[in-house]
Amino acid sequence: MRLLLYLTLGVSLLAQYVLSTSTAQSLKPHLHAARQQNSGTTEVQWDSDSFIIQGQRLYGWSAEFHFWRLPAPDLWRDILQKLKAAGFNGVSCYVHWGATNPSEGRVEWDGYRDFELWIQMAHEIGLWVVARHGPYINGETSAGGIPGRVTNIAGFLRSNDSDYYESYQDYYRSATDIIRRYQVTEGGPIVLVQVDNEYTNNTNFATPNPVTKNQYMQALEDILREMGIVLPLTSNDSYQGQNFAPGKGNLTIGDVDVYGLDSYPQGSCATPDLWSTFPIDNWNYHLTTNPTQPLLYPEFQGGSFLGWGPNSPQYTECNVLTGSNFEQVYYLNQFATGVKWNNIYMTFGGTSWGFFPFPGVYTSYDYGAAIAEDRTLTGKWNELKNIGTFIQSVQQDLSRSTIIGNNSVAYTDNPDVFVTELRNLFEPVGRRPAMYVVRQTETSSNTTVQAKLRISTSAGNFTVPQTANMNIELVGRQSRAVITDHSVGVGSSSVLYSTASLFYSGSIGGRDVLVLHGPSGQSFEAVVNLRGFDASSSFTGEKSSVSTQPSFKAPPGFTPLTFSPSSGQMAVAISDTSILILGDTDSMTPLFAPIIPGADGKAYWLTSTNQTVLVHGPALVRNATIPGETIELWGDTNPSSATATQVTVYAPEDVTSVSWNGKLISAASVKRLAAGILQFSFGGGAAPKITVPDLNTVKWKIADSLPEIGAGYDDSEWVVADRVNSTNPFFKYYGENYLYACEYGFCEGPVLWRGHFNSTGHETAVNLSITGGRGFAGSVWLNDVFLGATYGNSSNNNGNVIVETTNQTYAFPEGSLARGGNVITVLHDNMGMEEAQANQFTEWLKTPRGIQGYFLLGGTLQPSWKVQGKLGGFQNFPDRVRGIMNEGGFFGDRAGWHLPGFDDSKWNTTSLAQPILQTAGVRYLRTTFNLDAPAGYDVKMSLNFPPYGSGSYRVFFYVNGWNMGRYVANLGPQSRFVVPQGILNYSGVNTLVLAVWATSDDGARIDSLDLTVDSIMEGGIGHVATNNPGWAKRDSF
Repeated sequence: MRLLLYLTLGVSLLAQYVLSTSTAQSLKPHLHAARQQNSGTTEVQWDSDSFIIQGQRLYGWSAEFHFWRLPAPDLWRDILQKLKAAGFNGVSCYVHWGATNPSEGRVEWDGYRDFELWIQMAHEIGLWVVARHGPYINGETSAGGIPGRVTNIAGFLRSNDSDYYESYQDYYRSATDIIRRYQVTEGGPIVLVQVDNEYTNNTNFATPNPVTKNQYMQALEDILREMGIVLPLTSNDSYQGQNFAPGKGNLTIGDVDVYGLDSYPQGSCATPDLWSTFPIDNWNYHLTTNPTQPLLYPEFQGGSFLGWGPNSPQYTECNVLTGSNFEQVYYLNQFATGVKWNNIYMTFGGTSWGFFPFPGVYTSYDYGAAIAEDRTLTGKWNELKNIGTFIQSVQQDLSRSTIIGNNSVAYTDNPDVFVTELRNLFEPVGRRPAMYVVRQTETSSNTTVQAKLRISTSAGNFTVPQTANMNIELVGRQSRAVITDHSVGVGSSSVLYSTASLFYSGSIGGRDVLVLHGPSGQSFEAVVNLRGFDASSSFTGEKSSVSTQPSFKAPPGFTPLTFSPSSGQMAVAISDTSILILGDTDSMTPLFAPIIPGADGKAYWLTSTNQTVLVHGPALVRNATIPGETIELWGDTNPSSATATQVTVYAPEDVTSVSWNGKLISAASVKRLAAGILQFSFGGGAAPKITVPDLNTVKWKIADSLPEIGAGYDDSEWVVADRVNSTNPFFKYYGENYLYACEYGFCEGPVLWRGHFNSTGHETAVNLSITGGRGFAGSVWLNDVFLGATYGNSSNNNGNVIVETTNQTYAFPEGSLARGGNVITVLHDNMGMEEAQANQFTEWLKTPRGIQGYFLLGGTLQPSWKVQGKLGGFQNFPDRVRGIMNEGGFFGDRAGWHLPGFDDSKWNTTSLAQPILQTAGVRYLRTTFNLDAPAGYDVKMSLNFPPYGSGSYRVFFYVNGWNMGRYVANLGPQSRFVVPQGILNYSGVNTLVLAVWATSDDGARIDSLDLTVDSIMEGGIGHVATNNPGWAKRDSF
C-alpha cells in the first residue's frame, strides 16, 4: 500500500499528473518490442504489449487479498472463489514477516500464516499469483511488516547494513523457498515476484544513501535467484520516480526485470462525492521509463484506509468514493492508458486484528473494498464482475491493444466527451479489433452528456449510433467501451460495433453467445453477425424493448438492432447456433460466466481451458464442472427471498441435468428450454433462525487486572529497564535510562512500567514524556493513587494535529507519598510501530514506544525502572498458534484470562447494567455462550459497541482467545467489529472476554454490547474449522 497518507488527510496526490482537457493529448508513438525473459524460463515472458504466460498473452486483472487478515483459513477459499467469479485472473498478496518470524530463529507458517495453503487454494481455483513477500510490505500494518525486534538494530532498516541483512535471512529464504516450489515452472500458480515494496533510490530522499539502497535491492534479488526464482522480478514505485526501472538509475544494480507503478488517484472518504481531477499522463511516463515492457500497476486504488478519531469518516463512505461509478470510469481508463496488468488494492481488506495495525488505522481494514470485511459482496463487486467478464471475453485483443488516439475532437461532436481508441494491430489490416473508451472530459461531472462517435471498422467508417435521435449517453460519472470488429466465440460470428457494453462473448458448446448491456433508461445500437440470428429472430423476456428493424441499413451479412432496456430486465434470443442476451446493467448482477476446468483440472483461462457456461439467477456462482451430462454448480442464494430463485443454465447441448451444491435437481424440476439450456427453481421462504445471546443481560464474571498498583506487588521477575545507551536514532529527552519498550522485548500492545524511589518527603510530582503512537492513551499512578491520564491525537481528532508523544507533569496529591519506598506505575498503549514516511526515511519505523523522558520533581534521586509487556516478550511468548500480535501486557493477558477454559469460578458476578470501573483501572469480564448455526449457510456476525461510550476507556476483546479488536470509547470511530466463523465456534461453546481499561478517573460503563447476525446466505463455504487452544497454567509476572 502507498507510503503517503494523503487519502485520509484529504490531500490530492495528483500534482504528478497532467490533467485531461477536451483537446488531443500528445502521445508518443508505441513501438512493439521483442519478447523478453530473464535467463531462467520462457514460461513467463513479456514484451511492450503484455505478459505472456505459457505461450498465452494475458491482460493481468488481479485482486489484492492478505490471507493473514482473515484468521480462519477455511474462509480463504470463499474470498478466492469470489475473486474468480468476478472475472479476476490473478491474486496478489503481501506476506507478513513480523507475524511469521516474530522471534529470532523461529519461522512459523502454520494457521493464519499458512502461505503455502493459500497458494494451493489459489491454484485450485485458477488464479495466477503475484507474490509480495517484502521483507517490507507497508500495508498499514505495524512497522510495515518488519518484526518489532528488528527495529532494535543499529543499522538502517531496508538497507544493506549487515545487521539488517542478517535479520531477514531466515524469513526471506523460507518464504522464497515456498515461492520457488509454487512457480508456474514447477506446476504452480506464481507468475510474478515483487522485490520489497515502494522502495526508492532517489538521491533527494532520506538515508540510507542511494548506493546502499541499490545494494539492498540487489541483495534481495541475489537471494531470489540463488534460491531458484526464475520468474520476472517486479517493483512498485509509489510515485513517478523511475525507481529501479531497468537502466534508469545512476547504478544498474538492483534494477528489476519489470517496473511497476502504484496509483491512488482519488481524494478523501470524508467527501465521498468529490472526485479528484482525472490523470491521463501515465502512458507517456511509461514510454519514457520502460517502453519495452507492459505497463504494470501492482496497486491501483480499490478503496482507502481510515484512521482513529471522532472526525474520521466510515468505510461505507470509502465504498461510495470508490464505488461502481469510480470503478467503471477509472478501470476502463486503465485500458485507455495502456495498462496491461492492473491489481486492485484492496479487493478484500479484512481485519487488522490484534496488534497488526500501524497507528494510522484501527482494527477494521474493510477499505471500502468490493468485498466487505465480513465477506459480503457489495455493489462494487458487481461492477468488477462486469469488467472482469468483459476482460475475459476480449483478452486476446486487449492484451495486444495499442493506443491509436486520445482526444475529443477527432472522435465526437461534443467536446465534453473524451475518447481513447485502442486497436489490436497484430491482426491483418482491415480486420483489426478496436475498443473506444468513452468518458466525460471532466470525469467528476455529474451532468448528462450525449454524443455521436466516429469509428472505423472493417466495413468502413461510421458515426454511431446511426439511429436518428439516438446518442451515446453518459449520465454523470459513467464510462463505456465501444467495441468494433469483435469475434464472438470460435465460430464465424462477430460484432461489427456495439454502443452497448459487452458483458460476455464466447462459445458454449456449438453456440456462439453474446451478452450486451447498458444502463436502464438509455438506448443502444449494435450491428452483429451472429450465426442463426437475423432480423426475423424472436426474443423472450423483455422483447418489446428490442428492434431488429432500425432506421438504418447494416453492411451485407450483418444484422442491425437497437434496444432500450428496463431496470433488471433481459431479452433473450436462442437458436441452435447462437444465444443473444440483451439487458440493462442491473440485470447482469445475477449473471455469471464460470470457467469450466480443462483436462488438467485447472480453470486458468486460455491456458488450461477456453470453455465457459452462463448461469443466471443465484446470488453467486462459485464454480462449475461438467464431468458428463450433468453440470455441477456450486454457489449461494439468499434464503430470505420471499420467492424461489429461478436459475437458467446455458451449457453445452449434451448437458441434460444439473446439480446445485452437491444435490442433483430432480428431472421433474428441470425445464429444458433448448438443448443444453436448463431452468429450475429452488429455495424461497425464510432464513433459518439463529439464536445469539443477549450480552446485555447475561451473567459476566469480573476481576481486577491491575494488581501492579497494589501494595506489596512483587515485580522481581520483571525486566530491569536500565539501558543508558540505545541503538534507536530517536534520543531520549531526559532521564538517565532509555525506557523504550521494544528494546526490552515488548513491541506489541499495552506495556506497564514501575519506577521505584525512596521518598525524602520533598517529591512533589513526576514529569513524563510518554510515547505510544497517534491515538494512544496512558494512565499514571503513585502507589495506588491515580495521578492522571494522557492521550495522543490522531489526524481525525478535533485539533487535526497528530500527537504521538505527550509531555505532562503529574502532581502528587497530599498524603500519596509513603515513607520509604514508592512506586510510580505507568500503563500505556502501543498503537503499533510506524511505517516508512513518504520521503523513505525508514528509521521512522524505529519511533519508540515507552517513556521518552522522566524527571522526579523535588527528588534527590531519580526512579529506577522495571518493565513488563506480553508474557515472554517477542522471543518467548507462549501462544504460538495465535501469534505475536495477539497478547499485550495486562496482567490478565499474561495470566491467560482471555483464553477458553480458564477457571473464573471464584470471580465475582456482574452484568453490563453495572459500571465496570468507577475510576481508572483495568478489569476483565468473561462470559460463555453457545451457538448452533445450521450447516449449509454462510452466516456473518459482528460484535457491536455504542458509537461512543460512557467514560474514557478502551476495550480489547477476545473471542475464544483471539484478540479481535480494540474499541476506544472516547475516540472512535469503530464500534462494529466483524468476528468470522472459525474464530466464533458456530457449533458449540464460545468464550468472550473484555479487557476494559478505564484510562481516566471517569471510569468505564458499556451501555450496550450486541452480538448480531448481519446476514445469512445459503450455499457454498463448506466446513470451517476452529483452532482455539485453551488455557494452560502460566507464570504471570
